[in-house]
Amino acid sequence: MNELRRLVALIADSLGATDPARLYRPIPIVELMDRIVPYRTSRRHLDVVTSEEYELLLLRLAAGEAGLARTDPPETLARFRQELGTLQPDLAVLRMDEHATMTLARDAVAALLEGAGGQGYAPPAQPGAAPPAVEEVEIVEWEAADDVHAERCGCCGGTLPAGRAVNFCPHCGQSVRALHCPQCNEEVELGWRHCVACGAALAQQ
Repeated sequence: MNELRRLVALIADSLGATDPARLYRPIPIVELMDRIVPYRTSRRHLDVVTSEEYELLLLRLAAGEAGLARTDPPETLARFRQELGTLQPDLAVLRMDEHATMTLARDAVAALLEGAGGQGYAPPAQPGAAPPAVEEVEIVEWEAADDVHAERCGCCGGTLPAGRAVNFCPHCGQSVRALHCPQCNEEVELGWRHCVACGAALAQQ
């Protein structure tokens, strides 16, 4: 399974566990980034190391690569595609339009869920409509839902204790609290010297 399908599978798994009907409806892109598949809890499953790799992967999906999703409004989709075609895409474009939504391709979601045994997530059939063609996909072994959605350390990937306040990882000792730029409030990573959004110098963390 390539990285884009892995991202779609993670979105499908996250929504399927809470609200399966949303799999086939427009989803705000900022909600995908902040709540449904945030970088901190998704990077291990997506096999990405930096937030830039994660955002580039999301931009590729939002730009319609491989036909796995559609972005609205059309002008936002055009801006995503134009940015993706540059040598150094400005990944901040993902948050420039707060009304931008992404709709996953029905066939792709159905194929992924069928391969994972997720028949219960299929959309209701429309009267008189032929069943959609489903392309063959590689069947993958899925992790248990509790493990997929468990909070994890952003540094070592270890599972964090549930149901209690956690400030430091019990596995590696790093702080697990989200860090933010004092100038623009953009989330920053441990050890960064400057904010990726505004360039402000960051105190040693």
